[in-house]
Amino acid sequence: MTSAFSLVEPLGWTLLHFLWQGVIVGLVLWILLLVSRKSSARLRYNLAGAGLLIMVAWPIMTFLKLPVVAMRQAAPTGFMTLPTVPETSVQTPNAIETKAFPEAPTVERPVAAKPMDDRSEPPVAWTQRVRPYLLWGVGGWALGVVCLSVRFGLGWRVVARMKKSGRPP
Repeated sequence: MTSAFSLVEPLGWTLLHFLWQGVIVGLVLWILLLVSRKSSARLRYNLAGAGLLIMVAWPIMTFLKLPVVAMRQAAPTGFMTLPTVPETSVQTPNAIETKAFPEAPTVERPVAAKPMDDRSEPPVAWTQRVRPYLLWGVGGWALGVVCLSVRFGLGWRVVARMKKSGRPP
């Protein structure tokens, strides 16, 4: 992996996690504002401000807490491989060698409707399917940030000119 992608990947996962995090914060805030409908405007304003602060802080915490090394070293299929237990000999009181884990009796199972042949691939975890698109997601997000920043800057410039000339909008 390149060094540029080493920052893009955690940023992409952070943006992906922010989708569900933002939904949770939005739903909780919506319920709180619904319950406090007859309360003061100051309380509702403070609740909305707290919701915005949480929506800023949660992705930062997610970015800092992501297990980047674990994501890079994930198995390509997304399955965790378990360590194998070595077969050892166990001495019994009668000095007969036996296997530590004897063979289990075989039980015939019904054949599946769709037999799996040698050419079929095991299912891939969703994280491995999403991973190639992280670069595009972060690129699209960055492009949106740049476009909205330019729009904001141009609007600020128009307001500054209007203030200088004394013209109303």
